[in-house]
Amino acid sequence: MKRLLLILFKLMFVSLFIKAQTYAGRVTDKGGQPLVSASVVAKTNGGSVVAFARAGQDGRFSLIIPQGKEAKSIEVMMMGFGKVVIPLKDYKNGQTIKMQEQAVALKEVKVTPQRIRAEGDTLTYSVAGFKQKQDRSIADVIAKMPGLEVQPNGSIKYQGKTINKFYIEGMDLLGGKYAMASENLSADKVKSVQVYENHQPVKALKNVQFSEQAALNLVLKDDAKNVWQGVVDMATGYGDDWLRDARWLEMVFGRKKQSISMVKANNTGKDIEHEVTDLSRFEKSAPTESAILSNISLGAPSLEARRSKFNDTYIAATNWLFKNKKDDDLKLQLTGLYDRSRQQQGRQTIYLDADSALITEEQSAHSTRSEWQAELLYKANRDNHYLSNTLKGYIDFNKSEGLSMLNGMPTPQRVEPRKRYIVDNLELINKLKNGKSYSIASLFSYSYLPGKLLLLGDTTQHLTQQMLYWNVYAYYQHSIKQVKATWKAGFETKNQWLTLSSRDRYSEYQPYVEPSFSYREGSWSINLNGRVSWLLRQYQEQRSQTPLIVPHLFVRYSITSKLDISGNYSYRWTPSDIATITRMPYYTNYLYCQQGSGEFEHTTGHSAGIGLNYRNVMTGMFGAISSSYNNTRDAIIYQSRLVGNVYTRQATDYRQNNEYYSVSGNLGKSIFWAKLSVSMSGSYSWSSYDLLISNVLSRQHARNGRATLRFSMKPTRWLSIEEESAYRYSRQSMTRSLQSFNHQLKVFLLPGNWQIEWANELYHSNDNSVSTNYLSDLSISYRTKTFEAGVQCSNILNTRNYHRHYTTSYTDIVVNNQLRPRDFLARVFFNL
Repeated sequence: MKRLLLILFKLMFVSLFIKAQTYAGRVTDKGGQPLVSASVVAKTNGGSVVAFARAGQDGRFSLIIPQGKEAKSIEVMMMGFGKVVIPLKDYKNGQTIKMQEQAVALKEVKVTPQRIRAEGDTLTYSVAGFKQKQDRSIADVIAKMPGLEVQPNGSIKYQGKTINKFYIEGMDLLGGKYAMASENLSADKVKSVQVYENHQPVKALKNVQFSEQAALNLVLKDDAKNVWQGVVDMATGYGDDWLRDARWLEMVFGRKKQSISMVKANNTGKDIEHEVTDLSRFEKSAPTESAILSNISLGAPSLEARRSKFNDTYIAATNWLFKNKKDDDLKLQLTGLYDRSRQQQGRQTIYLDADSALITEEQSAHSTRSEWQAELLYKANRDNHYLSNTLKGYIDFNKSEGLSMLNGMPTPQRVEPRKRYIVDNLELINKLKNGKSYSIASLFSYSYLPGKLLLLGDTTQHLTQQMLYWNVYAYYQHSIKQVKATWKAGFETKNQWLTLSSRDRYSEYQPYVEPSFSYREGSWSINLNGRVSWLLRQYQEQRSQTPLIVPHLFVRYSITSKLDISGNYSYRWTPSDIATITRMPYYTNYLYCQQGSGEFEHTTGHSAGIGLNYRNVMTGMFGAISSSYNNTRDAIIYQSRLVGNVYTRQATDYRQNNEYYSVSGNLGKSIFWAKLSVSMSGSYSWSSYDLLISNVLSRQHARNGRATLRFSMKPTRWLSIEEESAYRYSRQSMTRSLQSFNHQLKVFLLPGNWQIEWANELYHSNDNSVSTNYLSDLSISYRTKTFEAGVQCSNILNTRNYHRHYTTSYTDIVVNNQLRPRDFLARVFFNL
């Protein structure tokens, strides 16, 4: 499969050269400064355009003349400069074109609003061009911008990839916790949303290490800068209990100081917890230990999360960013979360790998989360110097308790999954005068996770996890002609302890070198890197030494200014951690027990992918399609069985090869008429893996698909419509195919300052044993720029139960979730 993918990849690039002729070059002024966004056009003798390109940030361009087209000249144009015309026969590929300044007399023109514009690698979306009257936060508007997508958890994607930075006026106040701004900052205060494509946040690494991710920057209106502003929002009402929803925010966005502080309280089912969650993890950081135990979670249905969430949540956060005279950053973040939620669910689980054993549960549980985080950062981010040190700390006091009717037997549940950690990340980069640079970095973390779990028979499992991690490295970077070479050397160590009735210890020590070669010229971006290391492992009295070579290749080619193609390949060799290796049996919840092999374990694998990205700013069309292949070898096969009411999994001597294929794509289009925005996305994946059933290996296959259609429009001043439909498909070898649909329709009537919102949600599937669910909400409010008051009724029909049928790789599950009852809220809002 690997060889086939590589052959296809080569053929694709070969075909590009066969079908088109490429002319590259650079555009500068007479002083040699690059002219960003200069227009480069190839024309016929008759003046017809056959190819077009724009100069990038460094002034470079790549002009591709399609097969069958004949060009006679290249013309270079830019406002304020005289046009340059070069006969094609005289053009030297790669040459620098210098333009002379020239005054231009402009005629009177009629200006029409431009919703999106491009300048090099920066796209600017006009908020006024996409905002509709019902939109409150800037996240509501971003969700309507083609190419951008706001996930239910608050994370933002551009062209299907999560952003790596979220700036406000060019400053990184919130790091990964940007939902605090995107979901609380009024859309009326934002002038435009900028997308920095292929964004490298470290200035000293620009044109040295390139990125596949984009960043977002909010450009505020003048009256929202350098002034303290706030929000007070209060709502109260009744459902099956007294309801409340309140928030207080205070914020300022200046050139030398930015701050957002807030307090929130909510028990209406609204998810506010993600606002203090790190949504982007692209910064270099030491990892923390993954917890074996967790709070009781019964899972949510495929409806809006607020429909089934019985919560009582309080969050408090303060974020401060100061810039000194040298423009360095000093940032402090403090966040606290307290949540007490209750859950109720009926579940039937068939374990396909345990002779189709059936477990029925009628569960009710209360979970408490009390979590506190702090982060202190100092950063100097300059063109020739970068210094960053981040100190993080976390502590929680989480616990859950409940009662389950397990196969008709009353069974109490109780778990305390505690976690504490401290992390320090230090990185220094210096550029030398000759264009060379060096870096020193240290990534350190210590995790401590003491946990308790009540088991069947009223015994308690005391489980403690600890991990000490440290990675220190240095690198030297220089140029070999047009190739940037980086020579990195370091030492990485990880020590894990797992304490149950006795104590297990697992250690990794890994000295390594990691060369990297980057090439970026014209339309090409190529990066090749790999780690060469010597891995030493120790578990109890066992020791192992393994030499490793782990390469990674990334290639991107810009076919035109609107279309680019990229591909990647990686080889993986991943050592298993102590939770997989330990021979001590441990429970992850009250009826699930796992035991490892007691030997060193690892998995290997290959992954490859290819993707096309298209964007046309003039037409408002954005699209992407990608496919990927992943192969995992040497994965443990577990023998599963039901012992009493306990599902146990024990490692065997069998190992398996898993294969996973996927195809995904998205398409977005904005139309000026009625502020219409349409987006479609979809994916399909298929995988093959092994299950051990009755001591016989059985090859299994799984298929999963989804498709989503969204649109929003405002056909008149007083009417607005938003719709989203989702289709899901799943099939596992031992079960029948399942198909489900979820539709959401919101209709807004907007006469004057009044807003009437009617929200509808419908779920149905091809499973006759699962009910069709319809839910409807209605709200009426009176809005001005600084004040809002209104009332709302949720779940008008008082639908109380939701049935769902779904499968995993080794289970077949039918659940019955309890939904929130009909409730009423009265709200008042002040924008200060």
